[in-house]
Amino acid sequence: MSGGPGAPPLLVAQFSDLHLRAPGLTANRIVETNMLAARAFAAFAALAPAPDALVITGDLADRGEAEAYRLLAGLIERHVRVPVILIPGNHDDRAAMRATLGDRLAADDEAGVNRPAERLPVRFLPLDSTIGGESHGRLGDGQLRFLRDRLAADPRPAAILLHHPPIATGIAHMDAIGLENAAALEAAIAPHAARVAGLWCGHVHRMIHGRIAGAPVVIAPSVAHQVRFDLTPDGPSALVLEPPAFVMHRWDGASFTSQMVFVDSYPGPFPFLS
Repeated sequence: MSGGPGAPPLLVAQFSDLHLRAPGLTANRIVETNMLAARAFAAFAALAPAPDALVITGDLADRGEAEAYRLLAGLIERHVRVPVILIPGNHDDRAAMRATLGDRLAADDEAGVNRPAERLPVRFLPLDSTIGGESHGRLGDGQLRFLRDRLAADPRPAAILLHHPPIATGIAHMDAIGLENAAALEAAIAPHAARVAGLWCGHVHRMIHGRIAGAPVVIAPSVAHQVRFDLTPDGPSALVLEPPAFVMHRWDGASFTSQMVFVDSYPGPFPFLS
């Protein structure tokens, strides 16, 4: 498997915030999220070199509809031949995820909904930060215990996955619905920070980098619509149709580098000329 000494780098693609709907319906009455997700999966399948895994950091569906999860299952079946790790976001319905994607998930009462990828050289630790009926997130005692135990028990580098970011982004209306007990997460990570290679999130629909307990945080953009870039304290909640994108994480055996990849095509490449 990629990522060991002398081996090719480990490549992990991160999708986030698909907001799939039942067929024929749009998100926010304007965004054709099903079409955009199909484009993202087609772009994933065309990547060369091919990724070693795909993680999706929440808001798989926009309203927790079973039809949306069936659509996702079909996209994975058609386009993905590597381990897939799925975690819920605040728009998801965990019961519907398990009922519809059960053959692709390992349900763990403490770790939320996930499919582990144990053969990879980096350990993935999925957390469920959702609170039923709420937009903000919180990690329960079981989640934090799961994280502490796994970090203490396994010497491999770890990538922690959750939907709600534990850092402030400056986008006020999104920070108001972030992870409310980020300090507890930081305390759980701190004794093991050297082995936390990354903490990957979604929710904000923008590419944002930060740190917690010394560990790098990457917030992925959406493969559908983005949240408007607005750092004013009273900026309104609004979406924009900026280009859909995802993140490619590259593990070289010591650390991750993370790059944003646009889903759609664009002019080029053109050679640099002197």
